[in-house]
Amino acid sequence: MAVSLSTNFTTLFDAEVKHAYQASQDLMGTCRSRYGVTGSTVQFPKMAKGAATLRIPQSDVVPLNVVHTNVSASLSDYAASEYTDLFDQSHVNYNERQELVTTVANAIGRRADQIKLDAFTAASGTGTVANSIGGSNTNLNVAKIREASRLLNGKNVPKDGRYFAIHADSLANLLSETQATSSDFVSMRALMDGSITSYLGFTFVTLGDRDEGGLAI
Repeated sequence: MAVSLSTNFTTLFDAEVKHAYQASQDLMGTCRSRYGVTGSTVQFPKMAKGAATLRIPQSDVVPLNVVHTNVSASLSDYAASEYTDLFDQSHVNYNERQELVTTVANAIGRRADQIKLDAFTAASGTGTVANSIGGSNTNLNVAKIREASRLLNGKNVPKDGRYFAIHADSLANLLSETQATSSDFVSMRALMDGSITSYLGFTFVTLGDRDEGGLAI
């Protein structure tokens, strides 16, 4: 905290500031976003699908009657503020204000992620992967990912732009599966890198524990 900067008033100290381990914004680009909104609500237009019909010569044109709807998102105000003392700044050999920029930006980024995660959790639908798939009361495994892919394919969801947000614990369990790590099944060296970036058509985003709430596990 900036008001306690005086604790760094020492004769000699490292100019490099060690930031506490923290996450930044990891889910940017995984969904549609709208910037520069004026107001308290933004609407994302949604267009329904249509079905082609057999054309008979001299018959009337049958319109698709495509239904147009909107998905609304309400805006909320969040702040991540901190004080900095211009007089105390002269007593340390690093730019506290610049370091605070990193801390504040990460805090806002994690909050933006949490808004998305809360929306995922609150969403209702029939495309839920049962926890019993791949074993009773098991963690993330290949069978569950394969089932998630099957559900999306059944709904004709485009194969590009599929993301899979997982917790660090889920990643650890997935790395124990041969089908996810062996070169007999995948080309990436997951165990060497300690991560899985893509699998079964999904782009994976791994999240750790977060004070904002994080990913439900």
